[in-house]
Amino acid sequence: MPNLKLWVRAGDGANYNDFDGLQEVAEYLAEMGATDPLEWANDLGVSSPEFRGKNYISVYWGDDDAQPIRPLTPDEHNEVNRLLLSSRGQ
Repeated sequence: MPNLKLWVRAGDGANYNDFDGLQEVAEYLAEMGATDPLEWANDLGVSSPEFRGKNYISVYWGDDDAQPIRPLTPDEHNEVNRLLLSSRGQ
């Protein structure tokens, strides 16, 4: 089994970045201007008011080469939303 990393790409203009945990993902998304609630865009992505349509946020578990292995679970998705909200100081 490959070593899993969280991969995130915030919209069309960003590069893929790898993270070790959901807290780091939420902090990065806050820095990129994403606001909650994040909604499912497709199997491997979410959207926020700032990132919609084809400009959605890719977020998934992948291998060292950013190849997708699995999407976030519903619990992980909810946790990112919770952490994103708390990272904004609310």
